[in-house]
Amino acid sequence: MEYKLDAFEVIELMQPKIKKLLYQTAASNREDLEQELNLLIIESVGKIKLNDMPSFSDLVSHIEI
Repeated sequence: MEYKLDAFEVIELMQPKIKKLLYQTAASNREDLEQELNLLIIESVGKIKLNDMPSFSDLVSHIEI
């Protein structure tokens, strides 16, 4: 099963945390910083390859001695 990670879904899920952290920044910089963070999320999500990730059982088998 192929799963495509949607950058806008990720941004939406992280929006409350982003908004909370933006209050640690000067009000004049918040909008710019929010845009930069959203851009970084979009770029990062594009780099993630979910199909190459091992399954949970594969991970467990590598851990077991």
